[in-house]
Amino acid sequence: MTPFIKTKDSHRAKVLISRHRDGEFNAIAAERLGIETIRGSGDHGGAFNRKGGVGAFKEMVRALQEDCNIATTADVPKRARVAGLGVIMLARESGRRSCPLPW
Repeated sequence: MTPFIKTKDSHRAKVLISRHRDGEFNAIAAERLGIETIRGSGDHGGAFNRKGGVGAFKEMVRALQEDCNIATTADVPKRARVAGLGVIMLARESGRRSCPLPW
């Protein structure tokens, strides 16, 4: 829905999308709609560095410092309604609020 609510004067926003091949479809669509992407994902088992989570986290912190908004999705079915540690750390590190939206 983002392309329909964006205006010329709206805030810049970036969306976090997995580097996995399934995420590639979403990244292509987002970029064609004019939405900037940050590629990487976390992992509850500790493989977050392999999945690009560390680099993505640093990029999200930089984007927030540049006054961008960041959008992420919870795509882990069993944890979809639980805030992950990454979201909490991002709010703490950036000093910005996290605003969860119900699905």
